[in-house]
Formats: sequence, structure tokens, C-alpha cells
Amino acid sequence: MEAGQIVITKRSSEYNELTGLPAGSLLSGAVFEIYNTTGNLLDKIVSDNRGIAGSKGLPTDAARALKVVTGTYSERMYY
Repeated sequence: MEAGQIVITKRSSEYNELTGLPAGSLLSGAVFEIYNTTGNLLDKIVSDNRGIAGSKGLPTDAARALKVVTGTYSERMYY
């Protein structure tokens, strides 16, 4: 079976008044869950201080990444 990797770079979409960070800033602590096409959890990854989160080797049927938490704010978004 072929394997691949998902790498996500998390950046802010706009200026943050609380932190003073400009739009496009790299963000740490974003949590993503990666599921295959049948809904089984394959991996859970967290962005580092460079805003990068990388998965382990995954089968090619891993088709969906779900962002669970960004910093102190919870949200659900499919990619």
C-alpha cells in the first residue's frame, strides 16, 4: 500500500488585536485530526512554533483533515 504525509502550515487570517500579530503570522498549537474516507481516525497532529504540523506516514485513502482547536479557541473546519 502506498503511503504519504499531510503537512499543514497554520497562519492567522487577519490582524489579532489581542496579541498584535499581523495577518499571516505563523500559529502554534492548532490541533488537526486526520481521518480516512470511512471516518476512522488515522493521526492527530499539532502545529509547532513555526506553524507547521506534519503527520506520520498515512495510507493514500487518508482524505480529510479536521481542525479541532486553534490556541484557546475551539472550532471545526474540514479541509
